[in-house]
Amino acid sequence: MLRSLDKVLLFACCAFGIIGELKAQQIQMNTPFITVRSVVNPAYLGELELDQIDFFMGTKQKWQNVPGAPQVDVLQLNKKWTERNSVGFNFVRHSFATYKYNSFNIPYCFDAKINDVSTLRLGLTTRFINSNIDFTESITENPNEPAVGNYRPNTWFLDATAGFAFFYKTRVKFGGAINNFVVNGSINGSDLLDYNNYSVFQGLFDCSVNMVEKDKLTVSADYIRYITRITPAISEFYIRSRFDIEELRLTVGVGYKSTSDFVTLTKLNYKGNYLIVTTQMNNSDNQLGYFSGNFFGIGMTLDPVERKQK
Repeated sequence: MLRSLDKVLLFACCAFGIIGELKAQQIQMNTPFITVRSVVNPAYLGELELDQIDFFMGTKQKWQNVPGAPQVDVLQLNKKWTERNSVGFNFVRHSFATYKYNSFNIPYCFDAKINDVSTLRLGLTTRFINSNIDFTESITENPNEPAVGNYRPNTWFLDATAGFAFFYKTRVKFGGAINNFVVNGSINGSDLLDYNNYSVFQGLFDCSVNMVEKDKLTVSADYIRYITRITPAISEFYIRSRFDIEELRLTVGVGYKSTSDFVTLTKLNYKGNYLIVTTQMNNSDNQLGYFSGNFFGIGMTLDPVERKQK
């Protein structure tokens, strides 16, 4: 167990060491969701096996070499403590020009097993959010610009995410989640520093079907849809193939977002240590360039020492 904790500590140090240098965009778009589902829907924490520990950190870069471009950094640590209970901690930081949005989250998942082939999982994430804006490095024509001081520089509030996920054998899984449903009823909208829907009520639905399941090959189709009350809905569709080669598991896929983005994804898993890389290319005229960002993440899944020894 000590060796496992040492590995987690090493990864954590690396995460905090690079977290100040990485760039990305919205949390709902930052993985993409299908590579690390539990970041957005806590019901997927239950996919871990008993006593497994999963550590992950990642970032999505947006518009490289553009000052003030959106960025998101993600760090999470999860464990399945019992057959029915999983809990974790994750930290998400958004940065966009002068805006900072830090979310400290405690996700929980309960497994409500229906029968031998079906499982329903329920998740809830309590989120402590620090929202702030900093104009100290801004350049204005008027050094005494009154608007510069007309804002709340630092705000703390409580929010939550709730979700469910249904699993049928290893072939089908689908889930739904609602995000930011507390803040809309407890905080005046004018007091929120709301960039890119960070604090807007949001609904999420996803579905994944394994179309082919063989000993060393699995082919899956995924559909995801995000809905808010003030912005157009966003849909995503992916086709993934997973290859199992002894202790190596390779997942590759392609996808399309209704924002006119084409996505490629690669996940490499070797003995529980995994690497995720995605690229995103935009085919519309409302981006700064054809290349609109990529995601990079590393993680590990640790099995119990007792189980390894057996």
